[in-house]
Amino acid sequence: TDWHDFIAVYDGKEAILYVDGVELDRKPCTGVLRTGNHEPTGIGAAVNGGYSDNAFPCRLDHAAIWKRALRADEVAALS
Repeated sequence: TDWHDFIAVYDGKEAILYVDGVELDRKPCTGVLRTGNHEPTGIGAAVNGGYSDNAFPCRLDHAAIWKRALRADEVAALS
């Protein structure tokens, strides 16, 4: 089995996806994440009404959420 690191970064202006420490894509994106939302946070699947669906077809290991957007060098160091 091949393992890969997928890291998504959001800084309030854009979303960036890294795979194995290398930037794969970036898109403009604005807004606040999950303010006042009472639904659980889903990692690897959409959460609708407390139930997950559309699961990412993989196994997840060492999932984490930071309080700030990571810099590219920090993402590379984690991969």
